[in-house]
Amino acid sequence: MKKLITTISTLFSIMVLASTAQAPEPEKHMKEVEKPNCAAM
Repeated sequence: MKKLITTISTLFSIMVLASTAQAPEPEKHMKEVEKPNCAAM
């Protein structure tokens, strides 16, 4: 039972960290529309 609780809490914390790793202001990135620089590839 303790292993199940530990697994669930670990998965929950990973999901929280993954959700906070996203861009804080996606609207800003949408306003500044830039074409990708393919010349560097």
